[in-house]
Amino acid sequence: MKKGINIRPSFWTNRGLCFALVSLFTFAVFSVTASAQVSQSLEASHSVDPETYRVGTELVVTTQITYEGILSAVGIEVNLPDGWTYSETGGDDNPSARTLDSGDVEFYWTQPPGNPIDFTYTLTVPENSVGKKQISAIVKYRRLGGEEQAVVE
Repeated sequence: MKKGINIRPSFWTNRGLCFALVSLFTFAVFSVTASAQVSQSLEASHSVDPETYRVGTELVVTTQITYEGILSAVGIEVNLPDGWTYSETGGDDNPSARTLDSGDVEFYWTQPPGNPIDFTYTLTVPENSVGKKQISAIVKYRRLGGEEQAVVE
């Protein structure tokens, strides 16, 4: 099941600043059947508070990944809107991070923390950002049998 973020082009100005309504990020569920025929799932969600972004400022995104079973590695690749940039991470399960050549950002753990994995990341919204925006992500994780993926939009 895929669900995603909707950023609507609902604008209003206050002292010359432009705002756009951002709906909550929702979650995607991905299930895997292990060799023992036991269903193991992974769920990921991310959200923003407040539900609006303000041009020229930072936006904090809260992310949670829950899973069943044992993971040997986990990561999440976040596709940012054009011009948006990654600033920093935080939270209880602070990941390693790197900015990709595309401008997107990847967070990862080579030794995953316990379930659930909770962290935040901060994005900088450019001055010229207007209209509907989407932030999507793919969670990549490894179990003993190989790599799996779950889409988070």
